[in-house]
Amino acid sequence: MKSKEKNILDLQHSLSQTKGALFLSIGIGGGIALFFGGKQMNITSINSFVIALLFSLPFIYQSIKHFTNCNKIQENIKNSI
Repeated sequence: MKSKEKNILDLQHSLSQTKGALFLSIGIGGGIALFFGGKQMNITSINSFVIALLFSLPFIYQSIKHFTNCNKIQENIKNSI
């Protein structure tokens, strides 16, 4: 494999990994903030948890997609060496 192609794959891998970490941190951090914010507003724990979960799930799903893509790119890099 040419070094330019490997560098491009490395950059794609890093970008996908960064996006995955970003979405995961937004999902978890936002969910925690919503959960405790709901508790401050005297919303029951179950309702607060459901609201936080519904907010977090799309972000966690996106992070899983990016981490899966990251693994595929890493396999391509390993197979091409």
